[in-house]
Amino acid sequence: MTFRASVERYLGAVAQQYHRGDAREESYYDVLKQLWEELGSQLSSAHATLTVLPRQTEAGNPDMRVWSGQQHVTGYIEAKEPGVTNLDHVEVSEQLKRYRAAFPNVILTNFLEFRLYRFGQPMGQPVTIGSLQALQAGIKVPFQHEDQFRDLVERFFDFQLPKEYTAQTLAVALADRTRFLQRQVLDQLVEDEQQNSSSDLVSLMREFKQVLMSDLTSDTFADLYAQTITYGLFAARMRVTGTFTRETALNGIPATIGILRKLFKYISIGDTPERLRVIIDDIADVLAVADTDTVFKGYDKNGRDPVADFYETFLGEYDPAKKKQHGVYYTPQPVVSYIVRSVDQILHDSFGKPDGLADPSVTVLDPAAGTMTFPATAVRLAAETYKAKYGDGSLDSWIKGHVLRDFYAFELMMAPYAIGHLRMGTLLTELGYTMSSDDRFKLYLTNTLDVSTAEQNPIPGLSPLADESHMAEAVKTTQPVLVIMGNPPYSGVSTNKGAWIMNLLNDYKQVDGKPLGERKTWLDDDYVKFIRFAQWKIDQAGEGVLGFITNHSYLDNPTFRGMRQSLMASFDQLHILNLHGNSLRKEQCPDGSKDENVFDIRQGVAIVVAVKCNGVPKGIWYGDLWGKRDAKYRVLGNEQMTQTAWQELKPRGDMYLFVPQDATLAPEYEQWPKVTEIFPVSVVGIVTARDKLTIQFTPEQVWQTVNRFISISPEEAREAFHLGKDTASWQVQLAQEDIRRSGLSQDRVVPILYRPFDVRYTYYTGHSRGFLCRPHPEVMQNMLAGSNSAIITSRMTKGETFHHVQVTNHIVEVICMSPKTSNNGFVFPLYLYDSVKGSTDIFVETRDRVAHRKPNIEAHFMSQLTECFGSIASPENIFAYVYAVLESAAYARRYVEFLKTDFPRIPLIRDRDTFLALADLGQQLIDLHLMRSSELDNPISRFCGKGDGAVKKVEYDADRGRVSINPTQYFDGVTPDLWTYQIGGYQVLAKWLKDRKGRFLTAPDTQHYSRIVTALSRTILVRGQIDQAFQSPDIGDAHVQR
Repeated sequence: MTFRASVERYLGAVAQQYHRGDAREESYYDVLKQLWEELGSQLSSAHATLTVLPRQTEAGNPDMRVWSGQQHVTGYIEAKEPGVTNLDHVEVSEQLKRYRAAFPNVILTNFLEFRLYRFGQPMGQPVTIGSLQALQAGIKVPFQHEDQFRDLVERFFDFQLPKEYTAQTLAVALADRTRFLQRQVLDQLVEDEQQNSSSDLVSLMREFKQVLMSDLTSDTFADLYAQTITYGLFAARMRVTGTFTRETALNGIPATIGILRKLFKYISIGDTPERLRVIIDDIADVLAVADTDTVFKGYDKNGRDPVADFYETFLGEYDPAKKKQHGVYYTPQPVVSYIVRSVDQILHDSFGKPDGLADPSVTVLDPAAGTMTFPATAVRLAAETYKAKYGDGSLDSWIKGHVLRDFYAFELMMAPYAIGHLRMGTLLTELGYTMSSDDRFKLYLTNTLDVSTAEQNPIPGLSPLADESHMAEAVKTTQPVLVIMGNPPYSGVSTNKGAWIMNLLNDYKQVDGKPLGERKTWLDDDYVKFIRFAQWKIDQAGEGVLGFITNHSYLDNPTFRGMRQSLMASFDQLHILNLHGNSLRKEQCPDGSKDENVFDIRQGVAIVVAVKCNGVPKGIWYGDLWGKRDAKYRVLGNEQMTQTAWQELKPRGDMYLFVPQDATLAPEYEQWPKVTEIFPVSVVGIVTARDKLTIQFTPEQVWQTVNRFISISPEEAREAFHLGKDTASWQVQLAQEDIRRSGLSQDRVVPILYRPFDVRYTYYTGHSRGFLCRPHPEVMQNMLAGSNSAIITSRMTKGETFHHVQVTNHIVEVICMSPKTSNNGFVFPLYLYDSVKGSTDIFVETRDRVAHRKPNIEAHFMSQLTECFGSIASPENIFAYVYAVLESAAYARRYVEFLKTDFPRIPLIRDRDTFLALADLGQQLIDLHLMRSSELDNPISRFCGKGDGAVKKVEYDADRGRVSINPTQYFDGVTPDLWTYQIGGYQVLAKWLKDRKGRFLTAPDTQHYSRIVTALSRTILVRGQIDQAFQSPDIGDAHVQR
């Protein structure tokens, strides 16, 4: 039959189905199948077969799949009813977008119009072969556009998957299909669960949830399943010779990998749902034609496993966010080599193991094995040692009796678990060892940070999972391990919150036996938890070696000082090689040249090798490795620990820094200007001399107090207000006369910052030895003359840790910062108003006050900053920058000795962006602390419980995060770090409430307290950002001369 005859017969059959009246889309499938198979035979050398795919959901697979005679997928067809005339709408639907993204050769048709898409893009114009109007009119449908349709069909059948994939293009092809498979698995799960089905897929997910990940969701399982299938097929493709299909992939899975082999039996010969088989076949088809030699041409195979290496590329295409979330980064071989050879040397030198890792008494664990780079390197080195000393005659016996018995590894992600097993099997084959049916490497699928006992729960097709979990738990809890090494994941937002590991982590949340007293977010990073696990495991054994490469933040970040102290207590020796590469800190080499990370990440890293062994010299040693990546690789690849240049550290409390620190920082610190040199006009806070008289909670109370105070005699006032005896600086009669002389006026009732976040009211005349003892009008009137702000800090911090900084737009009471008089608060206003010069009365009306003010910033200092930074060096930005620096915990701890004895000095910078970043963060804090930030509109704390608001007894319940004021009422949402938050000498939240004991909180009071809690919560986060910015090398370049 000719091409034209086939199409005309097809159009007649479509018309016949259409006029039956009850035809649905599926009614036309057989007609299209016959046409397509005929045209395939006519236009291509291969015999085409069209398979109708199961229609389970609208968003499932395309309707039809076309196979070539070589059993390769040619393409897919998605069909719509002939009455659907507007395929433009279908083309942009989510369904078609997914098909076009996943499949490279797709046709969309309504049986009269055909559209071809190649790699998601339209190929030519749509082709209409018959008129819908003719079909609807019941007349013969003439064949139209024969040449165009022939061209479209030929293009469809001519499609072949490329054989010469690059690593990148193959990763994209597999990633597209894996995302589609993930969606299909999720849809199948939803359908099975809606039907209350106990399908193999549902049962598999339930067992994973019970045995491996208790918080496993359907989305996560679908992702896990899809990745495992794709990468299992990829790894199998590397081992299968001859025809490669979904069915033959099972031959590439070693019998010893029980979990993976069972899974592949399920997809190869089991009752896998058709919707999954379709896309799995397509993935297998891509792999079948791929030339793996071409794929791996771009990889350096010197010590690097191409299958494992490619996984990084694949995951980066499939889900970059997930790669980051799990901290999945291939550990460079030189880094692995340095750690493994260093550990091997330590075993020889310190533990009396002349064969190092080859010694049969040595047990090894990688708790975050990934694709098994560390175990593979360790086994290879141990085998080389054994053969060099004893020959290869008994190597098989040594492998079976040591490597397969004493080397352990844990991995949580299924895809790298599969890769790891295949990798180790390949390595042992290279070493000449043939694995028997009962051999396996002890790589277990488990969550290292979750120590619990899983109950056996056999599931058809995957019962080994529970067995494997039990074996992993035994290694975690009872098996002594001498060596623990690896590259644990870096995940600042950790999902590992199990009670067991969080309880262990509590040891890191204290220093010198006391709580850290700060937010401990960064301690929740997964790498910290893995270090804690390894430390615990070695402590259990009583001896051991830890070799990790991790984020290097724990070396000097204040939050980790408890961790550092704990590690010092556990290990006899710590060797820390800081590899730097922290682009977040803009790290540069000491000579100013570029410093690069050994990974493709921004966070700097460090190697730690820790030894717990009786009889070794105790100490902590530190080394730096700066420079370009290749230079670092050369050093790491050719040296081990004994060849590194070390500097011994003597960490001092309470920071216990794991980085070198000068004994004195005076030359650095003293080059910067004091805050008094930046803001030349300042004064200590107001001394009232009689708080109970002069300070009230409301303006009304102040007004009532002063009216009564001046209406009675001095002695009556003394008794009525419990004023005690007069002093030289404050006398009852002088106080009364001050009010009368100034003219009694409600305008003089003004707010005053009394304690942190505690604004009260006073009566301000500005006269010394009057109603207020020392009102300091020369400065304070600038706070009343117009819009203004002031930084408050202390000249000394005797007996207290420096966090002596506040901001206000009110006048300030002297001990707002600390009850210790030595630590009084000093006020540094931003602006000075001309209207207050020579006047003690700021309540005189003036016009355009803003125009009559000037910055309280030293003129030369201001001009130099303006010269450096231009207009961005505004008074407000300078003020905010200073505030940010003073709020920095890193600054406070670094210069703690100097802050005890004098006004703070302010580091200066040369970098415009850093200046702006710190000014912005400082302004965020200013807005929070002045209670004007929009972030306070949704408080994190509520006032709960029925009652009268009486503050009877303030108690904190850390377990429930509650601050109670009486038996029935409390504030919730108060975490321990908020409750213990200090400003100066005050524990803010406790102080505010305890100062109101015996009072009844009003609605505005409770709302204000909730906003304080919120402000502190946000403050902790912003201070953390300031600390990161403060560690920039740009800070401290004193280019501005005092």
